[in-house]
Amino acid sequence: MEQTPWKPILFAAIASFIMLVLVLFFSQPKHDTSRRVEKILEFDASSIVGRSEGKKVWEFSAVTGWVGNNRDATNLKDVKKGLFYKDGELLIKDFTAHEVAAYKKSKNVEAKTANALIVITGKKGKKKRKFSRISADFFKYNPDNKSSFLSGNIKLVDKKTTLRSDFIEIDHDKGISTLNGNIRIKRKDINLTCDKMRYIADYEEIIAQNNINATIDGKEKTNIKAGYLKMYIDEKKDITASGEVEAIQGKKAAIAKKVVYNKNKKQIELSGKVKTVIEKGRALIKPETAQNLKNNKIKEILKEKTLQDSDILILSTISGDYTAFGNIIVIQKNKEAKAEQADYSDKYETITLSGNVYLKEKERWVKCQKVIVSVKGKALEAVGRVEAEFKL
Repeated sequence: MEQTPWKPILFAAIASFIMLVLVLFFSQPKHDTSRRVEKILEFDASSIVGRSEGKKVWEFSAVTGWVGNNRDATNLKDVKKGLFYKDGELLIKDFTAHEVAAYKKSKNVEAKTANALIVITGKKGKKKRKFSRISADFFKYNPDNKSSFLSGNIKLVDKKTTLRSDFIEIDHDKGISTLNGNIRIKRKDINLTCDKMRYIADYEEIIAQNNINATIDGKEKTNIKAGYLKMYIDEKKDITASGEVEAIQGKKAAIAKKVVYNKNKKQIELSGKVKTVIEKGRALIKPETAQNLKNNKIKEILKEKTLQDSDILILSTISGDYTAFGNIIVIQKNKEAKAEQADYSDKYETITLSGNVYLKEKERWVKCQKVIVSVKGKALEAVGRVEAEFKL
């Protein structure tokens, strides 16, 4: 008797069974399990109010919303006209978001793609509170801690000033905001970046720290690097930087202990053992030049440049000129001069020394009325030389 081929029959049976299961699965009526499991209440075009201990904490208008079966959160979509309060005081208004979740147990409110007007000034002096526009990818408000947290593409706009950051945490009770990550401030006269920042609402004060890099506009932009910087919302107030400050403007680079920028006077004042180096011609100072000023071998490294020491140096952001005061020492190649004041002309690339001026000739110091230092021509010229010689 001929043997029956069992393998093809077995494969055909398995294939038929699989086909039957698929047909039965796809032919069954479908149910929205997410709706049945996750949502127990849905509503449209509603106004929602959140309260804590009888006080209003927030209120929104939403296009749609629902409550989950665990009843822990109220979920809202396309929220607008949002308001947030602290002890009855309005903190945030004109709040809009794509999605909002208000949690019952934690009382937190979390939102995606948020945009609002937020208080940025304190109560000091009983001034009227000022609001600024802020937006972020994520927003969380904690009414118990009276704090807000924002992250992702944060942008805060206050008149002519724009601030961007990756993270902001706001203590509404103390009026202090802490910023971290990719911080950038831009206003008409200055651009600033740093790693960390604090904002104190009562004084409308901004404190920047770590890797500060600020560019001040003018005839020639001035670049400032520092470890600490303080500025204010009020553009008329001075900006102060400290901690081994570096300043580069055109052909000039300097280091100092402190820098003060006054927008109204259009000037930048450096103080505290100021060391300045000036390039000849139209060459622009490289960033590493300021670093070289800190090196013990400064004279050897920068011997082809003009060096100057002073107690104070005032840079003009309009003309590029400067005036320096106190313990002036100018070194150019093997030549050296001392004075009480130095005036630099950016147009003519000259330094004019005045007030108790001495010019060193070999090992002798000769008193002069003035000394003119040509940066471009690399020459020190005495004017009104006094014949008396001094050893200093």
